[in-house]
Amino acid sequence: MKILRLIIFFVVLVVFFNFVFVFKKIDCEAEGVLIESGVCESINQNFKGRSLFFTDLENDEIWNELLISQQYSQVYQFKKIKKSLSGEVKLLLLTKLPDYRLIIGQDRYLINQNNKLKDNQEKLLLPSIEYLGDQNIREHEYLRDDYHQKFLALSKALKKYDINTNKIVWQSDQEIHLFLKETEVIIDDLKDFDFQIERLSVVLKEDKLQAVLPNKKVLDMRFNLPVLK
Repeated sequence: MKILRLIIFFVVLVVFFNFVFVFKKIDCEAEGVLIESGVCESINQNFKGRSLFFTDLENDEIWNELLISQQYSQVYQFKKIKKSLSGEVKLLLLTKLPDYRLIIGQDRYLINQNNKLKDNQEKLLLPSIEYLGDQNIREHEYLRDDYHQKFLALSKALKKYDINTNKIVWQSDQEIHLFLKETEVIIDDLKDFDFQIERLSVVLKEDKLQAVLPNKKVLDMRFNLPVLK
């Protein structure tokens, strides 16, 4: 008899957790950033009616769907949630702008952390890479992953060392032009981009170079020592 009661108790408990304590309304927030229209609506539609306690929010497929969606320019990921047994919860999101803008001929794309080619939005201030090489780096709606990893590594290094570029022209893997405020810098992909941009940031801070740079147009970083032209 005790075993039967125990079984009934667990059955009732499972029913409550799966069908009574469910998501009814989700309020979305992001620290200091406006959430684009439609994002929270999609999240509510995805989770509504699902269990408050047995749903893995952090690893749900909805985040991949938002990542590749052409409708949104930012990346949205789960950060934390404040639950209530009423089913009305507050969801805090992590947001992130695209990593870079890719220009191939007349086509412009936004690229997030994955290699999906998303529609461009000119209002976003991002590193813009104009690629002049083989245009077969596009495969349907995606950028070839090997080139995406190169472009991504360069954009991350520029951000890490606070190097602001007006434009990047990727003529070839051996000749990449970074147009800074007053200087054109040439690098290549033969060495790690993090190493090269860190080296560039040190060079740009040299007192002696500060006096010379305004009279020169090009700083070539592809050699053991920087070359001014």
